[in-house]
Amino acid sequence: MHVAIDTGGTFTDAIAWDGGRLAAVKVASSRADPARSVLEAVRRLEAVLGRAATTVTLGTTVATNALLERRGSRVGLVTSRGFEDVLRIGRQERPSLYALDVHPVVSLVDERDVCGVDAAGSLVPTGLDWADLGAVAVCLVRALDAPEREGRAADVVRRALAAAGNRDARVVESLRVLPEMGEHERMATTVADAYVGPAVRSFVQGVAVGLGRSAVRVHVSAGGSVPAVAACERPVLTVLSGPAGGASGASALSERKSIGTALAMDVGGTSTDVALVRAREGGVAWTTEGVVAGVPIAVAMVEVHTIGAGGGSIVRIDEAGALRVGPESAGAFPGPAAYGRGGARATLTDAHVVLGHLGAADDGDERRSATLADGVSLDRDLAVAVVRALAERLGVSVEQVAARACEAADFAMARALRRVSVERGIDPRDACLVAFGGAGGLHGATVAALLGIRRVIVPALAGVLSAAGILAAPASRLLGRAVVTQGPDAIADVLTELVRDARRMLDDEGVPSAQQRIERVIEARYRSQTAVVALPVAAAWESSEAVARDWPSAVERFRDAHARRYGFELDRDMEIVAVRVRASGPALRIDARAATGGAPSTTSMRGAALSAREGVAGPDVIADPFGTTFVPDGWMARRDLDGDLELTPSR
Repeated sequence: MHVAIDTGGTFTDAIAWDGGRLAAVKVASSRADPARSVLEAVRRLEAVLGRAATTVTLGTTVATNALLERRGSRVGLVTSRGFEDVLRIGRQERPSLYALDVHPVVSLVDERDVCGVDAAGSLVPTGLDWADLGAVAVCLVRALDAPEREGRAADVVRRALAAAGNRDARVVESLRVLPEMGEHERMATTVADAYVGPAVRSFVQGVAVGLGRSAVRVHVSAGGSVPAVAACERPVLTVLSGPAGGASGASALSERKSIGTALAMDVGGTSTDVALVRAREGGVAWTTEGVVAGVPIAVAMVEVHTIGAGGGSIVRIDEAGALRVGPESAGAFPGPAAYGRGGARATLTDAHVVLGHLGAADDGDERRSATLADGVSLDRDLAVAVVRALAERLGVSVEQVAARACEAADFAMARALRRVSVERGIDPRDACLVAFGGAGGLHGATVAALLGIRRVIVPALAGVLSAAGILAAPASRLLGRAVVTQGPDAIADVLTELVRDARRMLDDEGVPSAQQRIERVIEARYRSQTAVVALPVAAAWESSEAVARDWPSAVERFRDAHARRYGFELDRDMEIVAVRVRASGPALRIDARAATGGAPSTTSMRGAALSAREGVAGPDVIADPFGTTFVPDGWMARRDLDGDLELTPSR
């Protein structure tokens, strides 16, 4: 039995597939010990299906939360003498051009924990306390030119740690994390790897020990999964582990339904993650220019944009008297006031309860369950009480405040979707919106209306689609190497070597060679510029002759892609700065209609059962076991043969 986990801020979602049956559960997340929620979720699934888990794939937010909350390990940084301030200087970019009150991002490394190394390989004396470090990042500025120097520096660091009696600290070499150009990004990524490492390893190892014989894998930021030991060796690969699962799930759905361009919107308990999915261009867009919690992370990851607006987000009145939603969240405990766990501040979930989108309707209609996942019951009176406190301050009705809160969340979600569509040269009106997560169906149609989107799909597994994406994700390895060239020289040799290494890794995991899929990508820029564009290339590029023959075509593709992405062209040569290879095995195919208990049981607010191809006109609310969908006035909802809900304007 295969199991996948998506650990969120409010709920830990789990889904299991045994080849013919599907089961899913939601368990309240344990902030203090995320492994505990995972083990409980697996135990419940095993009880439902009567089978022991053979493989468990983890989608985790442990690394993300460590960066967001600055709760990682104490890290030392060893770099070339004279370059100790590279992290502090950064790229000297203003995060907000017109902001008058700019606060620098808090560094992961304290100034007193930075140490230089001279040309002879000796550490420059500082007040660094080696005994108190949890990890040390070693990143020499010109390491790519002389890799052996960084290895020697790492050996010096190990001796310094041993002399201080510190034998537990992990030494992280930048060339093992990111063997690429860009001293700032390489250093920041290496430091992040060292910073989150102890937390990630503790979580993964805790789950592995608790599960016993089950094989443990970890979903990584670029999509796909790797063995637990690989994730522990390079924990920075997991910084977008969970959101990548949602993007993977939306991509699989888009491929199944032949959707050319889709916008994925995952509305969870604490945040909303959005991504662009283009089936004709390989699925989810990915980048090596990601920034997580203000930290540049240059490893490959899906291009996900996150905002602090989810079901548990706090509804508040700002200094100007405007109603705001998030980014602060009530989490799983105490959670929204309607949960009855002591929550004293209004949340987006409470607003939906007040409006009758969740729980029993105002007229006492009990045909819809007022119970959510993990036995959480909704109390409308408690929701009304906390929303009324805001209504009295604003001098409006409780229902008006609730409606405004939902509208504020809609606008925030629409702005996020514009970031991954309009700002990438994509017209959202030509896309289909895939809305999922616990609250995705509550906002899908209203957000689509703001963007002019006329087709919304709420998957049958909406509430656990991220976990389903993780479950289906194939074994995958992504390798890259810096290559600076303005011509076809050396590209074929590097590609051939990377493909060979990637195939060997999948061979070691037991993936048959005939089922291995290889994607080849070059990253190019205008000579001496910094903005790069990723271009897929054919297998033929492993031949020098093919590279030379296709070079003019690649230049034209680069210019077109650069113009779409950045809005301008330059009269300069194209320069390749990196080559990447992604090798993956076959994806696991699951069927939502095989859910334990049969096809999703769907009931509208009016009490009408909604079977395949039947439709309901809004305003209405459709509740099923994996989520609730709000159908606004002027929209129609139909259940298709796959069990998914499709919403379209009725006029």
